[in-house]
Amino acid sequence: LDPASTPTFQALNVSAALRTQSIEASAGLKGASLEIGGNSRTQNLEVRGELKVNARVVLAEIDSILNSLKSQVNRNGDILRANFSITEKLGLGLDRPATARLQLGDLCVIDMGPSNAPWLNLGWNSYYDGAWRRVDNNRASVNLHMSGEDGAGQEYRFQRGEPNGNNLRNIAVLGTSTSFIAESNFGLGTTAPRARLDVRGAIHAGGSDIYFTETTHRHTGFGNTLGYAAIENDGGDYNALMILGRQTNSNLGRVVKMWDNVFIAGNLGTHGYSPTPRTPGWGGGIHTYDIEAEATIWSRNGMQTGNRDLAENFNTQEILEAGDVVSMDPASDGMIRCRHARDPMVLGVVSTLPGMLLGADPARRIPLPGEYPVALSGRVPCKASAENGPIRKGDLLTPASIPGHAMRAGDAQPGTIIGKALTDLDGTTGLIDIFVFIH
Repeated sequence: LDPASTPTFQALNVSAALRTQSIEASAGLKGASLEIGGNSRTQNLEVRGELKVNARVVLAEIDSILNSLKSQVNRNGDILRANFSITEKLGLGLDRPATARLQLGDLCVIDMGPSNAPWLNLGWNSYYDGAWRRVDNNRASVNLHMSGEDGAGQEYRFQRGEPNGNNLRNIAVLGTSTSFIAESNFGLGTTAPRARLDVRGAIHAGGSDIYFTETTHRHTGFGNTLGYAAIENDGGDYNALMILGRQTNSNLGRVVKMWDNVFIAGNLGTHGYSPTPRTPGWGGGIHTYDIEAEATIWSRNGMQTGNRDLAENFNTQEILEAGDVVSMDPASDGMIRCRHARDPMVLGVVSTLPGMLLGADPARRIPLPGEYPVALSGRVPCKASAENGPIRKGDLLTPASIPGHAMRAGDAQPGTIIGKALTDLDGTTGLIDIFVFIH
């Protein structure tokens, strides 16, 4: 059917099937009615004029609606006032359909769950639509997932995935039942935290304990910085809870001060010494180097020492040795090595290691030059001579004629006895243990 001019029909009735490859009008096709009573099969229907249905120009109306909408959307600064319902997916800033329900650009996506399991997530290259997905499987991803009423309560979950698509995990959670930051440092009062938790300011902890549960931590030396202090649970070389005082770079080193009463349930070791008792029979307490007291040292159950004599410091102009028998110097306030047999000016014996020392200046730890401890009582090694006969254990002793030596007292006068021999003397001279007492 190919009219060369414009035909006009009142009616075209086809009672049988109309089969054509093409109905084409080079001009307008006008008619009051086009009615096909049977089957009609066409490959193409091309209308180059108006197509009217029930006297309405349908194509023109559709075209007008689309052009109006396109004009409104494309005009910069215009406002659309209408209700829109999008039941599928919406993409903004991209030509292809969105991956999630709402996609902004290439990788930013937004999705949400159903009303009976509410959640909303905003992701960069990752979103959740019942399962976790990526827009680009060759890029890393982050996502803020907000949960409304799941089993964990209301939560904000900050998730991250690696560029290879693996290890999708929560790096932080803020929720009604659980909150945590699993990765990176967190700072309060600072934009450059230097530890997992870096607080620049006071920390108030009410009614709670502080636990150090990292069992493999090793001492870092971070607290060695001038002005720093630290508490560490070291599981390495020190294997202890370490309290590192404020670093001062002075002779004191680190400093810790406590203003109130301190109770220690176990032993105390100071100056680098272990609190474990070393002396057999000692029940423990304080293990240290020196003890200095500005007032009285009082012991309920006595005092014990490793050495066995009581001594007192005396000055001298001579160079003496431990074990020398000494006498008062008749020409000065000091002492001298004893030079006379049965000398009534005898003081005692120069002590080797006093168990208790009198006359020690608390401002110094080392005796002054020319100062020696003289044993007044107790056991000490003593230089001895057999000039008055062999010395046997239990013999009384008195100064000998050999300077600094003692000999068997015999019939020595009172006031010249310096002690009693605790061991025998084998030979002419030697060093024996004696018990010192002036008699």
